Amino acid sequence: MARCKAPSSMGLEFPLPDNILTGYLRSEEDAVQELLAGYHQEYAEREKIRAYATDFLSAIRSTKPGIRVETLLKEYGLDNKEGITLMCLAEALLRIPDQETAERFLQDRLRQGNWAEHLGHSDARWVNASTWGLLVTGKILGKEQLGGNWLTDSFKSVFRRLGEPLALSAVRQAMMVIGQQFVAGESIEDALHRGQAESEKGYYHAYDMLGEAAMTQADVQRFKAAYEHAIVYLSKNLPGRKEHGSVSIKLSALHPRLELKKEKALDQAYSNLMELLLLAQEKDIAITIDAEESWRLEPSLMLFARAVSHNKIRQWGKLGLAVQAYQKRAPAVIQWLMDISKSLHCQIPLRLVKGAYWDTEIKQAQQLGLAEYPVFTQKDHTDLSYLHCAQTLLQSRHFLFPQFATHNAHSVASILTMAEAKSVRNFEFQRLHGMGESLYDHLIENYDDINCRIYAPVGRFQELLPYLVRRLLENGANTSFVRQIQLAQSDGTWMIEEPGSNIQAVERFRNPKIPLPRRIFGTQRKNSLGLNLESINTLQILSKKMKVMLSATVVNPEPDDERSQAIYNPADPDDIVGYYWLAKRHDCHHAFDASREAWKTWRFSDVEDRATLLETTAKLYEESYEELILIAMREAGKTLNNALSEVREAVDFLRYYANQARQLFEPTSLPGVTGEENSLHLEGKGPVLCISPWNFPLAIFTGQVSAALAAGNTVIAKPSTFTPLIASKAIELFHKAGFPQQVVQVLTAKAKTVESTILNESALRAVMFTGSSLAARQINRKIAERDGPIIPVIAETGGQNAMIVDSSALTEQVTRDIVQSAFDSAGQRCSALRILFIQEDVKEKTLETLTGYLDTYQLGDPLDWETDIGPVIDAKSCSDLLMHIERFKQQGRVLYQGTIPESKGHFVPPTIIELEDINELYEEVFGPVLHVISFKAEEIDQIIDQINQTGFGLTLGVHSRINQFCETVARRAQVGNIYINRNMIGATVGSQPFGGQDLSGTGPKAGGPHYLLRLANEKTISVNTAAVGGNTKLLTDD
Repeated sequence: MARCKAPSSMGLEFPLPDNILTGYLRSEEDAVQELLAGYHQEYAEREKIRAYATDFLSAIRSTKPGIRVETLLKEYGLDNKEGITLMCLAEALLRIPDQETAERFLQDRLRQGNWAEHLGHSDARWVNASTWGLLVTGKILGKEQLGGNWLTDSFKSVFRRLGEPLALSAVRQAMMVIGQQFVAGESIEDALHRGQAESEKGYYHAYDMLGEAAMTQADVQRFKAAYEHAIVYLSKNLPGRKEHGSVSIKLSALHPRLELKKEKALDQAYSNLMELLLLAQEKDIAITIDAEESWRLEPSLMLFARAVSHNKIRQWGKLGLAVQAYQKRAPAVIQWLMDISKSLHCQIPLRLVKGAYWDTEIKQAQQLGLAEYPVFTQKDHTDLSYLHCAQTLLQSRHFLFPQFATHNAHSVASILTMAEAKSVRNFEFQRLHGMGESLYDHLIENYDDINCRIYAPVGRFQELLPYLVRRLLENGANTSFVRQIQLAQSDGTWMIEEPGSNIQAVERFRNPKIPLPRRIFGTQRKNSLGLNLESINTLQILSKKMKVMLSATVVNPEPDDERSQAIYNPADPDDIVGYYWLAKRHDCHHAFDASREAWKTWRFSDVEDRATLLETTAKLYEESYEELILIAMREAGKTLNNALSEVREAVDFLRYYANQARQLFEPTSLPGVTGEENSLHLEGKGPVLCISPWNFPLAIFTGQVSAALAAGNTVIAKPSTFTPLIASKAIELFHKAGFPQQVVQVLTAKAKTVESTILNESALRAVMFTGSSLAARQINRKIAERDGPIIPVIAETGGQNAMIVDSSALTEQVTRDIVQSAFDSAGQRCSALRILFIQEDVKEKTLETLTGYLDTYQLGDPLDWETDIGPVIDAKSCSDLLMHIERFKQQGRVLYQGTIPESKGHFVPPTIIELEDINELYEEVFGPVLHVISFKAEEIDQIIDQINQTGFGLTLGVHSRINQFCETVARRAQVGNIYINRNMIGATVGSQPFGGQDLSGTGPKAGGPHYLLRLANEKTISVNTAAVGGNTKLLTDD
């Protein structure tokens, strides 16, 4: 096993240059300034562009509305609820298998829209007919009154009883008509036949197989077969004109795990790609590698570099690449491709697109805590980047064959003007199937030497959703040209302004409404620093530093003292991670005495000073990322991704509680009678004992300690004896930040030792605990029995966490969320999914996808960065889990079990077990084991009752596209955290306060606004201001 091995492109014939590897982090201001300096049109050229664009606008507007997507978007954009509802209807009703759920989904969605507002607005009869149908269906299914006398109550009643299936069928048919506007055909044969009329007009085609990233190897084989069939069929049916048809390939369709750290997966994807390319080269059908999310860019470019340097491909000239102009790295990618072309002496086709994943890119950058966004945040910036890249392509026409994919009239006009100025004719435009027809029909009919290729999706309508969402986000948003041209009431000249002029006019080089990823919490606090683990550069830096730390020799500081205890790596019990000092009874007494003494002065500390110290600690954590991550990987068996997430969560706790302390611990003025000043003050309680678990040895540990310190308490922190090393390092950083040694102490002792010492101390003022319900009850009893005041016990314990999935849910999203929720961290999260309730109508399909996806997961040592699931914490946990699995295996109820690596580590394979009832589980199964129970649609009330009756109430997941269903479950479920249409883990500090109820915890929620209040005493001060001669305020006019 290669430990901490980072990927590299240096072994390639065409390695990735630094400006690609680091370009996503450059500031938007610098990127835009560079674009402005590199792209400029003189006055005469700008006037020619305006003339062209004005002609195009006129042609577009004069085109009679037909059955095309623009007509629909004019009425239903993403700026109204009806447009979003229509998008959901168009896809979901083609996927939901059972009638009952489909009817509930239809009612739920149609009730949301005010369809009457859209009636009669469109010039196209088909849009008005669709609106009327949705209006009538929504009114009937919603039992509302329609205006006028055309429909009597008795007829409505009959229709309601007998006509809902008919109404559903009609809406399904309408949605299929809408879907057909986006899809060229369900098969390549159908698409080629339907495209003949377009070919006769002069169009070429690029065929794309519908469907997003492969989830399973079966998906890969299906995609491969579809690509192969398309290549062979086009070659056979386009004799003498093979340039009229090409195929677009998504690399994510060639392996379910197209990730930088997955070397074996990238090799398999390359092998699959080469099979397709060699077939295409033999059949002489051009191939374009499609653009995907920015986090896939580096592995995609590495695969392209390997493919284009293959002996049989390097002189072919028909392997192209799509480049997204909204990525700040686009100019660098184009330059790299140009260098490859020069080296090969062979032209490379390049499809220039603007980009279709913008909202996803923004969200992910914020979640990752990146320093910058990989994409531009303003449309003008993307438009400018597109023109800058287009200019480069036209100048580099001998090396790159330009393919301009755009529906924007100004962009088309600019490209034509630049091409004429440079006497370039060898290029083509591209448009999406069903879009941009009026613009390009006009171009082909009225301009010379216009070549246009239609990007034509092929596949079943059931696979339409991701493509449909991207198209609507691109073209349904208010900022898109397609939407603007339909909505514009004036002459529309503002739509054909130079983007550079618009940018310079406002003198603003980023979108003020989109804060930088680390500033999403405004002035309150910074988002924790993230590391992009899909970056070659980041992984290489991380690898280098970790290998140095791994090479250090671990020495027992006191080999002759029995209190010096070794910590072993759960993935490799022969690997000693380090040593810790096991505290005895007298150590506990000494630590508490020191804490009590320190409280005498610490209680008067200023809240601002405490908050500043916490923020300094957060900064030190971020500076120690590599060390903290490596300790978490070796000591707790965390994977690289999990370890990074944990360290970031700890940093978020530090900054969040610092900000909360500033807000809550300033005196609050209270109203009262004249002559009085009343105020409420919060102050610390005294010594606090923090008992944290091994499964989140830094995040929960830091959350407890930082909250107690922020509230003005002194702290004794007792980590688990499984994970004391990372706790010791954390306290070292607290001290380095400036916290006095006695104010915050770490005490690694056995539970019984702490129970018999510190828990008996009458001066103890609070206990914070995360662990089992049994241990929490034991602590509570011990506190109640001792002498001294009644003190708070804040306990967060486990749960029998369930997820409910109905038949309207999207299988691919459900699968990813189930795997993350049940198997991430080897299932060793208190929030982890334990029981999946799945509607029987989709059980078989979901389990097939789920098990196929799990087959792509690797169980192993986290120091091998290809590992997805690490070990469980110790041998006993491993044995108990395997016994649980064996019990159900004997009954023939194990539906799936992964493979265990050949290793001495404590590994439990990811396992799926079928249950008949939730009560078959006697206790929380704390590991990578998922239990599945199927249910009928009408049984949902009983399912919620079953979950509530367990007595636990920590987390619950819901997957459904029926809002009313989600709202009902959320309202009835007695749990602390409910997650709808997402995974159930990774609660974000300050955004998703975490904690349960009943057997799952006492509250208040960690990372929430009420947490610090439980750790503070309240003090009211009332001052008689009139005692020294009256209230002078009464003598003023104010």
